[in-house]
Amino acid sequence: MKILKISSIILLVIMGLGACKPRLTPKEINLPDPTPADFTIAIQSINSSIAPSDKNFVIVENTTGFLSKWTFQGANIASSTRMRDSIYFQKAGTYTIKLESSSKGGISSVTKTVTIAEDSKIPANFEITQLDTYHFKVKNTTSLSVGGQWFFPDGSTSSVNEDTAYVPYAGDSEIKLKAELIKGVFVSVVKTVTIATNDPNNTVLTDSIFVLLTGGASTPNGKTWVVDNGPKKTNVGAGSNMTSSYYNWPDGFTESGFVEGIYSNEFTFKPNQVYVPKNQNVTAGAQYAEAYFGIEAIGDWTNGLEGSNGSYNNIKVVDPKHVASSFIYKTNDWDYIQDKNKTRTTGATIEFTTGSYFGWFTNQYKFFIVSITPTQMVVGHYYDDHAYTDSPANKTFSTTKAYNNHRTLTFNVKP
Repeated sequence: MKILKISSIILLVIMGLGACKPRLTPKEINLPDPTPADFTIAIQSINSSIAPSDKNFVIVENTTGFLSKWTFQGANIASSTRMRDSIYFQKAGTYTIKLESSSKGGISSVTKTVTIAEDSKIPANFEITQLDTYHFKVKNTTSLSVGGQWFFPDGSTSSVNEDTAYVPYAGDSEIKLKAELIKGVFVSVVKTVTIATNDPNNTVLTDSIFVLLTGGASTPNGKTWVVDNGPKKTNVGAGSNMTSSYYNWPDGFTESGFVEGIYSNEFTFKPNQVYVPKNQNVTAGAQYAEAYFGIEAIGDWTNGLEGSNGSYNNIKVVDPKHVASSFIYKTNDWDYIQDKNKTRTTGATIEFTTGSYFGWFTNQYKFFIVSITPTQMVVGHYYDDHAYTDSPANKTFSTTKAYNNHRTLTFNVKP
């Protein structure tokens, strides 16, 4: 018992001495300051033999020797992580370049400006060689080009360096090349070819729906359509039956967004598969106006909900993309129409190849013809009321379509 008692006392003394021992504090470490970020800017011609005075090519180089993160304003690329990079400014102006550099002491950033004196004047060019009456070999000969896109008179496009253009229409037709000089920098050039007569083997020119749409080969200036604004005529609501009988307003759409937008326009379809709107005025729903044109819509859409949040008011906007465009006419395009028995459509589609569209903007450029007569046409497309996948605040645009909903627009031939 005494031995146990003495051991207990010794243990308590040891624990007490341990408790009195001063605690160790973390060692203080003095970190160095971040190495100041810095970079050089060199302005030069992109190619002195082509355009010696074209000082739009800029080389930036991080001189700190540490990891780089660049942000470029107005250049062909928005950002980069290279130590040394080349950027291109197509338009004159003063632009900011920001570098963030990571060193042992942390991150340091610096911002500088670069001034571009003139717009770029580097030309695009291509060769044309006629193969037969209706076919032409085209070759991109643009200096410095890393690629490009062709726009052919039959509405087709191509992205190879050399290709064959099919030109089946009588009269003058344009072949366009949008050449890419370096990544994100494009220069366009257009050349004209002349054909004496229409290609008798071009089945599009004799397609019954295409003839009703354009007037056919006998109407080279095309056929002009205007939107019908009568009651129960212009359907811009959910109409799963893809007809124009969906009820809209007792007197049609009379709001200014329609009157000053799509109603102020005319839409001409020519037999050489060129579409020409009268002007750039279009009608857009509130969310689309806010998302794509920066126009503040009435109400608050921030949580992406319908109904109580925000207004469905349509807005008139001016869209630079809404201009003359080639279009592709197809039949039996079932992947898009999803109407294999043609019980609700004609089975024909129109696809605009250059970002143009009918005068109702929903970020879509492909439409199906629901019905057509010599004087009236109903055109439809799939739609979703949301311009975003989640909310406008995140600026994330929807890339899917709601195939169970449709909008249709009714057109009459211009008197």
